[in-house]
Amino acid sequence: MIHDAVTSCGCTTADYPNYPLRPGESGKIKTTFKSTGHGGENDIVLLVKSNDPIASVKKLRIRGKVIRQWQAQPDRFILTNLKPNRRYTRRLQINNFMDESLRIRELVAGNPHLRLLSKSREVGPRGEEIIAFEVSTRNLEPGSILQSSIRLEIVNAEMQSVEIPVLMKLK
Repeated sequence: MIHDAVTSCGCTTADYPNYPLRPGESGKIKTTFKSTGHGGENDIVLLVKSNDPIASVKKLRIRGKVIRQWQAQPDRFILTNLKPNRRYTRRLQINNFMDESLRIRELVAGNPHLRLLSKSREVGPRGEEIIAFEVSTRNLEPGSILQSSIRLEIVNAEMQSVEIPVLMKLK
């Protein structure tokens, strides 16, 4: 009987049979890997604990490579020491790793203090695009903290949207 199946990373879960297996009988362990934040090569260990008198712990390896189609950088903006009644410009870089153009369906700023300056709707094959936006601290009090985001929705990729948090803190 399998007592437990433990993975070396919180990104992977394992479901195993919760019923006794007779000698020589087999069962399946289903693993699920959440690739968010795990680009490139991945090597995960799965420890299967059972009542097998010969091998009570069996070590299995799950290896794979996560290939990103596109990426937004940075993945968050933390803007501190902003002064009231000013405007600041920041840039968001979109990298397209695909051999076809990345098509942006929608690009949305989360509140009136963020204004998108770029209207770009496409990033060429294997290309990059800079999306500029403005942060306005107009009508905000000193010491104010605002949370917002920029949302990108993509037409032709597996990862169809991303929300980039924007934190603004005034002096």
